[in-house]
Amino acid sequence: MKKAIFLATLVFFIANLATAQSIIKLHAGADYTVPMGDLGDLYQSGAGGHIGLSYKLADSWDIGAHVGYKVWNADNDYFSKKLSELSGENVNIEVDMPYSVIPIMLDGFYYISRDKFQPFLTLSFGLHLAKIDANSVKLNGVEYSFRKSESKTVTAYKIGAGFNYLFSEKIGLNFAATLDGNGLEISQSESSSDGSTTTTNSSSSTTSFINIALGLMYSL
Repeated sequence: MKKAIFLATLVFFIANLATAQSIIKLHAGADYTVPMGDLGDLYQSGAGGHIGLSYKLADSWDIGAHVGYKVWNADNDYFSKKLSELSGENVNIEVDMPYSVIPIMLDGFYYISRDKFQPFLTLSFGLHLAKIDANSVKLNGVEYSFRKSESKTVTAYKIGAGFNYLFSEKIGLNFAATLDGNGLEISQSESSSDGSTTTTNSSSSTTSFINIALGLMYSL
């Protein structure tokens, strides 16, 4: 009798484990990012990657978490144009000053459909481990090297939409387009003088960017 109860309990446990496994999804992929605001002035479009897990909470709801890495390089055309305008001469500058973030995020998903094509809305909150590495500046072919890094952990958000497309019960394509951001301010200023008057123009905005993510999803 005890053996029968044990076997029944074991079968029940395995059945529940199998059910739990079917509602956990692993997703990983690549990111293409378009910076906005002052970040978009100073930096080019960037790239990165991500990996995460999600859990089916209800028919239309998933919760999850993901981590990733994104990096942007300075827009040298923008810097060269600004310096040429200010100096009145043709200036070529190359700035080696990448800006990177490591997102650590908690995710929520609302699924409009759970069929083979699964459109969803998503909202995430968490942290960005942000870092700017100032390495060198090359001005008209002459390089000036220096090494200085600034790191800061700031609150972050992500909001957008996407879809899963299932190739089978286990494997599918994952796509999302989101607006991402954090509380780190990016600022710029420029000054000009006509001999008697100095004019300074400045602007500042928090980090924000459009993120296009494409990857694969695997149901565990």
